[in-house]
Amino acid sequence: MDSYLGPLVDREGWAEWPGAEAGRGDTVYFGEYGNGGPGADTGGRVGWAGVHQMGYDEAAQFSVDSFIYGDDWLGATSFPYDDDV
Repeated sequence: MDSYLGPLVDREGWAEWPGAEAGRGDTVYFGEYGNGGPGADTGGRVGWAGVHQMGYDEAAQFSVDSFIYGDDWLGATSFPYDDDV
């Protein structure tokens, strides 16, 4: 989310895991939101059921605060983070 994806990111975006049974990509959630750069074009992404181009409300569920309740404990670690999407 909100990442720079360089030219090394293949236009398919995702690859099957070596040795995984066929169709495994349909059982995992692969979400993208707000990425930029040459690898961020989602027009050629794989067509697996698990691949999602998220909107803001969906992406917000995976923010540091919503997903791991980071505002409750990350401040004590001095680790820099952004708690929003």
